[in-house]
Amino acid sequence: EKDTRTRSIKTNEELIPLTKDHERLLSKFSETVGLDLSEHHLYEFKRDILAIQKNSAAKALLQQLFPIRLGQRIGRIEDGVFTPDNRIGRDFDLREASAYEIADEKELDDYLRGKEIGKEMKEGYYVLRYDNLNLGIESVNPKNDQFTNTFPREWQRK
Repeated sequence: EKDTRTRSIKTNEELIPLTKDHERLLSKFSETVGLDLSEHHLYEFKRDILAIQKNSAAKALLQQLFPIRLGQRIGRIEDGVFTPDNRIGRDFDLREASAYEIADEKELDDYLRGKEIGKEMKEGYYVLRYDNLNLGIESVNPKNDQFTNTFPREWQRK
């Protein structure tokens, strides 16, 4: 028997330009870490902030493609706080963020398993690196002066 149900097609109706308040929050973060988003259109999708590269094809594609496939999630705004997506430390040049070199394979393994790493870190954002490779961005948890581990769960080691 043939399935006659229609699949619901996702639309871009929930994709909206950033509000002025959210622009300010993102701008403050961008200045802190040296993130240049001038070559991107910025949108909100639910609470996520998406950056879509500016080019002539993007506008036409947005009419047909669901934006998450076209853009990149750079963070989320909840309760007036911008939380960056871990991956922007890997995918963007954050000129003003400090770098933290993961010391050895044991520390790397701990990080990839979702554990907090680092000791007596000063408050702020850091790009975590291992063997000249940017792994992500983390902030320091003021309760224990270690990095809050936001490495994506789906990529974590078991």
